[in-house]
Amino acid sequence: MYTAIKSLVYHNALQMQFDWFIIFTIAAELDPNYTFIDHLKSLKYPDDNLLVKFIEKIEISRTYFKGIKFEAYVKIAKWLIQLCHNMDSLFKLWSDILLHSNEIDENICECFIERFRENITEQDDAVDLESHFEKLPKDYLFDVSEAFQSQILFLLESPDRIWSKENITAIKKLLYDDNLIQSLELISESNTVELLNIFPEILDNWFSNNFTDTKRKRYQKSVQFGLKIF
Repeated sequence: MYTAIKSLVYHNALQMQFDWFIIFTIAAELDPNYTFIDHLKSLKYPDDNLLVKFIEKIEISRTYFKGIKFEAYVKIAKWLIQLCHNMDSLFKLWSDILLHSNEIDENICECFIERFRENITEQDDAVDLESHFEKLPKDYLFDVSEAFQSQILFLLESPDRIWSKENITAIKKLLYDDNLIQSLELISESNTVELLNIFPEILDNWFSNNFTDTKRKRYQKSVQFGLKIF
Protein backbone atom coordinates (compact mmCIF):
# COMPACT_ATOMS: atom_id res chain seq x y z
CA MET A 1 0.00 0.00 0.00
CA TYR A 2 2.78 2.44 0.90
CA THR A 3 4.41 1.76 -2.47
CA ALA A 4 1.27 3.08 -4.11
CA ILE A 5 1.35 6.16 -1.88
CA LYS A 6 4.97 6.87 -2.83
CA SER A 7 4.03 6.55 -6.48
CA LEU A 8 1.23 9.09 -6.03
CA VAL A 9 3.62 11.43 -4.21
CA TYR A 10 6.13 11.17 -7.03
CA HIS A 11 3.65 11.93 -9.80
CA ASN A 12 1.96 14.75 -7.90
CA ALA A 13 5.29 16.41 -7.09
CA LEU A 14 6.62 16.17 -10.64
CA GLN A 15 3.42 17.77 -11.91
CA MET A 16 4.36 20.80 -9.77
CA GLN A 17 1.45 20.14 -7.44
CA PHE A 18 1.65 20.29 -3.65
CA ASP A 19 -0.97 17.82 -2.44
CA TRP A 20 1.81 15.32 -1.78
CA PHE A 21 2.95 17.24 1.30
CA ILE A 22 0.36 15.33 3.29
CA ILE A 23 2.84 12.46 3.37
CA PHE A 24 4.80 14.30 6.05
CA THR A 25 1.90 13.72 8.44
CA ILE A 26 2.23 9.94 8.18
CA ALA A 27 5.83 9.33 7.08
CA ALA A 28 7.23 8.98 10.62
CA GLU A 29 5.05 5.91 11.15
CA LEU A 30 4.87 4.39 7.67
CA ASP A 31 8.30 5.37 6.34
CA PRO A 32 10.63 6.29 9.25
CA ASN A 33 13.62 6.36 6.90
CA TYR A 34 11.78 8.76 4.58
CA THR A 35 12.59 6.69 1.52
CA PHE A 36 10.04 8.66 -0.51
CA ILE A 37 12.65 11.44 -0.63
CA ASP A 38 14.89 9.14 -2.68
CA HIS A 39 12.25 9.12 -5.41
CA LEU A 40 12.11 12.93 -5.49
CA LYS A 41 15.79 13.58 -6.22
CA SER A 42 14.90 14.72 -9.75
CA LEU A 43 12.38 17.28 -8.49
CA LYS A 44 13.27 20.86 -9.49
CA TYR A 45 11.40 24.16 -9.27
CA PRO A 46 12.70 26.31 -12.12
CA ASP A 47 10.02 28.90 -11.48
CA ASP A 48 10.73 31.14 -8.48
CA ASN A 49 7.04 31.40 -7.60
CA LEU A 50 6.77 27.62 -7.39
CA LEU A 51 9.86 27.51 -5.21
CA VAL A 52 8.34 30.12 -2.88
CA LYS A 53 5.22 28.00 -2.55
CA PHE A 54 7.33 24.91 -1.92
CA ILE A 55 9.23 26.70 0.88
CA GLU A 56 5.92 27.83 2.39
CA LYS A 57 4.68 24.23 2.38
CA ILE A 58 7.90 22.97 3.94
CA GLU A 59 7.68 25.60 6.67
CA ILE A 60 4.21 24.35 7.55
CA SER A 61 5.42 20.74 7.49
CA ARG A 62 8.47 21.37 9.69
CA THR A 63 6.40 20.55 12.78
CA TYR A 64 6.65 16.92 11.69
CA PHE A 65 10.46 17.01 11.54
CA LYS A 66 10.93 16.68 15.28
CA GLY A 67 11.69 13.15 16.34
CA ILE A 68 12.91 12.06 12.91
CA LYS A 69 15.90 9.74 12.94
CA PHE A 70 19.14 11.67 12.59
CA GLU A 71 20.21 10.02 9.33
CA ALA A 72 16.78 10.58 7.80
CA TYR A 73 16.75 14.23 8.84
CA VAL A 74 20.18 14.88 7.33
CA LYS A 75 18.94 13.33 4.09
CA ILE A 76 15.85 15.55 4.08
CA ALA A 77 17.88 18.68 4.89
CA LYS A 78 20.38 18.06 2.09
CA TRP A 79 17.55 17.43 -0.36
CA LEU A 80 15.83 20.67 0.64
CA ILE A 81 19.06 22.65 0.33
CA GLN A 82 19.65 21.34 -3.17
CA LEU A 83 16.19 22.50 -4.23
CA CYS A 84 16.91 26.12 -3.23
CA HIS A 85 18.24 27.57 -6.47
CA ASN A 86 18.12 31.19 -5.29
CA MET A 87 19.45 32.96 -2.22
CA ASP A 88 16.08 34.01 -0.80
CA SER A 89 14.85 30.44 -0.57
CA LEU A 90 18.20 29.16 0.70
CA PHE A 91 18.42 31.67 3.54
CA LYS A 92 14.75 31.19 4.41
CA LEU A 93 15.27 27.45 4.62
CA TRP A 94 18.44 27.72 6.67
CA SER A 95 17.26 30.39 9.10
CA ASP A 96 13.58 29.62 9.62
CA ILE A 97 12.93 26.01 8.72
CA LEU A 98 15.83 23.63 9.26
CA LEU A 99 16.58 22.31 12.71
CA HIS A 100 20.11 23.03 13.91
CA SER A 101 22.58 21.44 16.25
CA ASN A 102 26.34 21.04 16.08
CA GLU A 103 25.94 17.50 14.80
CA ILE A 104 23.32 18.37 12.19
CA ASP A 105 25.20 21.41 10.91
CA GLU A 106 28.42 19.44 10.68
CA ASN A 107 26.69 16.99 8.35
CA ILE A 108 24.87 19.49 6.13
CA CYS A 109 27.21 22.51 6.05
CA GLU A 110 29.16 21.29 3.02
CA CYS A 111 25.92 20.91 1.07
CA PHE A 112 24.81 24.39 2.15
CA ILE A 113 28.15 25.96 1.18
CA GLU A 114 28.13 24.31 -2.24
CA ARG A 115 24.55 25.45 -2.90
CA PHE A 116 25.48 28.97 -1.80
CA ARG A 117 28.41 29.06 -4.22
CA GLU A 118 26.20 27.87 -7.05
CA ASN A 119 23.59 30.53 -6.26
CA ILE A 120 26.02 33.41 -6.79
CA THR A 121 25.44 34.39 -10.41
CA GLU A 122 26.82 36.92 -12.87
CA GLN A 123 23.60 38.89 -12.38
CA ASP A 124 24.50 39.59 -8.74
CA ASP A 125 25.71 43.16 -8.32
CA ALA A 126 27.64 44.53 -5.35
CA VAL A 127 24.47 45.30 -3.40
CA ASP A 128 23.31 41.71 -3.88
CA LEU A 129 26.68 40.40 -2.72
CA GLU A 130 26.62 42.59 0.37
CA SER A 131 23.16 41.28 1.22
CA HIS A 132 24.34 37.68 0.80
CA PHE A 133 27.38 38.42 2.92
CA GLU A 134 25.33 39.83 5.78
CA LYS A 135 22.88 36.92 5.80
CA LEU A 136 25.49 34.20 5.55
CA PRO A 137 26.29 32.35 8.80
CA LYS A 138 29.62 33.77 9.95
CA ASP A 139 31.16 30.32 10.38
CA TYR A 140 30.97 29.81 6.62
CA LEU A 141 32.40 33.11 5.39
CA PHE A 142 35.85 31.69 4.76
CA ASP A 143 34.48 28.72 2.83
CA VAL A 144 32.63 30.91 0.33
CA SER A 145 35.12 33.79 0.15
CA GLU A 146 36.48 32.57 -3.18
CA ALA A 147 33.02 32.78 -4.75
CA PHE A 148 32.62 36.33 -3.44
CA GLN A 149 36.04 37.35 -4.72
CA SER A 150 35.41 35.86 -8.14
CA GLN A 151 32.15 37.79 -8.57
CA ILE A 152 33.72 41.02 -7.27
CA LEU A 153 36.47 40.79 -9.88
CA PHE A 154 33.90 39.97 -12.55
CA LEU A 155 31.98 43.15 -11.70
CA LEU A 156 35.14 45.26 -11.80
CA GLU A 157 36.48 43.78 -15.03
CA SER A 158 34.16 45.79 -17.25
CA PRO A 159 35.42 49.41 -17.39
CA ASP A 160 32.11 50.55 -18.90
CA ARG A 161 29.90 49.06 -16.19
CA ILE A 162 27.57 51.65 -14.69
CA TRP A 163 28.01 51.91 -10.92
CA SER A 164 25.24 53.31 -8.75
CA LYS A 165 26.03 55.01 -5.45
CA GLU A 166 24.62 52.00 -3.60
CA ASN A 167 26.83 49.57 -5.51
CA ILE A 168 29.93 51.68 -4.93
CA THR A 169 29.22 51.78 -1.20
CA ALA A 170 28.73 48.02 -1.19
CA ILE A 171 31.87 47.18 -3.17
CA LYS A 172 33.99 49.17 -0.72
CA LYS A 173 32.84 46.85 2.06
CA LEU A 174 33.44 43.70 0.05
CA LEU A 175 37.00 44.12 -1.21
CA TYR A 176 39.26 41.38 0.13
CA ASP A 177 42.88 41.92 1.07
CA ASP A 178 43.86 38.81 -0.90
CA ASN A 179 42.78 40.32 -4.21
CA LEU A 180 42.93 43.99 -3.31
CA ILE A 181 45.78 44.82 -5.69
CA GLN A 182 43.95 43.28 -8.61
CA SER A 183 40.74 45.03 -7.57
CA LEU A 184 42.50 48.39 -7.37
CA GLU A 185 44.00 47.89 -10.80
CA LEU A 186 40.57 47.17 -12.25
CA ILE A 187 39.06 50.15 -10.44
CA SER A 188 41.77 52.39 -11.89
CA GLU A 189 40.68 51.33 -15.38
CA SER A 190 37.00 52.12 -14.83
CA ASN A 191 35.27 54.81 -16.86
CA THR A 192 32.99 55.64 -13.93
CA VAL A 193 34.36 58.67 -12.10
CA GLU A 194 32.47 57.87 -8.90
CA LEU A 195 34.13 54.46 -8.74
CA LEU A 196 37.54 55.96 -9.48
CA ASN A 197 37.06 58.32 -6.56
CA ILE A 198 37.14 55.48 -4.02
CA PHE A 199 40.64 54.41 -5.10
CA PRO A 200 42.59 56.75 -2.76
CA GLU A 201 40.34 55.92 0.20
CA ILE A 202 40.70 52.17 -0.23
CA LEU A 203 44.43 52.42 -0.75
CA ASP A 204 44.86 54.66 2.27
CA ASN A 205 42.87 52.29 4.50
CA TRP A 206 44.88 49.34 3.32
CA PHE A 207 48.13 51.28 3.77
CA SER A 208 47.18 52.15 7.35
CA ASN A 209 46.34 48.62 8.48
CA ASN A 210 49.22 46.30 9.39
CA PHE A 211 51.58 47.72 6.81
CA THR A 212 54.32 45.12 6.35
CA ASP A 213 57.30 44.99 3.99
CA THR A 214 55.28 42.83 1.65
CA LYS A 215 52.47 45.36 1.62
CA ARG A 216 54.99 48.15 1.08
CA LYS A 217 56.07 46.54 -2.18
CA ARG A 218 52.43 46.09 -3.17
CA TYR A 219 51.75 49.70 -2.26
CA GLN A 220 54.41 50.89 -4.68
CA LYS A 221 52.70 48.90 -7.40
CA SER A 222 49.30 50.31 -6.40
CA VAL A 223 50.58 53.86 -6.67
CA GLN A 224 51.39 53.17 -10.29
CA PHE A 225 47.76 52.21 -10.84
CA GLY A 226 46.66 55.31 -9.00
CA LEU A 227 48.65 57.55 -11.31
CA LYS A 228 46.26 56.59 -14.08
CA ILE A 229 43.49 58.34 -12.20
CA PHE A 230 45.09 61.65 -11.30
